Amino acid sequence: MIIEKKKLKAAKIIWSVILAVVWTAVIALLILFNGDITVENFLDYRPDNMFLAVLCIMGLYCLKSMDFLMHCGVLYALSSIVFPLPVALLINFIGTVIFVTPSYWLGHSLGVPVRDHLLEQYPKLQTVNRVKLRNNWVRVMLIRFIGPPILMVNLYMGADECPFKSYMAGSMIGLIPQTLCFSIMGMKIKEPGSTEFIIALAVQILEVVASIVVYYILIKKQKKEDLSK
Repeated sequence: MIIEKKKLKAAKIIWSVILAVVWTAVIALLILFNGDITVENFLDYRPDNMFLAVLCIMGLYCLKSMDFLMHCGVLYALSSIVFPLPVALLINFIGTVIFVTPSYWLGHSLGVPVRDHLLEQYPKLQTVNRVKLRNNWVRVMLIRFIGPPILMVNLYMGADECPFKSYMAGSMIGLIPQTLCFSIMGMKIKEPGSTEFIIALAVQILEVVASIVVYYILIKKQKKEDLSK
């Protein structure tokens, strides 16, 4: 009982920190655009205050850590719209660390009940959970690749007590294709017919198709194993 209370207290602290950062980012975003936040403003924006611009984007990544209704690809693209590509890639890799970290520790603090609930709710997690892999980071990378919701993966890996270093390594490697592709598409958002945009879009589509194929191969393999028992 005491352990459960400690876990609940830790979860509340983590959540409070996330909310504080999020509200700071929202306020900074409003200041940056003088309250006039539109798609056109984002596309045309060139930062005078670099620090404030970076703070806003990092705040959006914190929002994403709570599964804010925005695909991570939108954030990757947004960074490369606002900043030069090398700077945007650096921001996006840091942003990835930000949005996969808080919910991992939240899951870690809540433990087994959350893990079991997520396994019941998400078949893809069940599928990868049954695959026998020696390295935790490979398991994380595989889960990222086949595409369950990011927040659910973060919570699950924390609740399953996957070592944080392995979790982070697998997450970063698993999300590299999206990071690169969406960053390039953001850079060329005003030139959708450009070679760079088309190649990045094609690679992203291929990744989605490949993830579906890999997932169904795993399902088929597991069904055979079940029948052979």
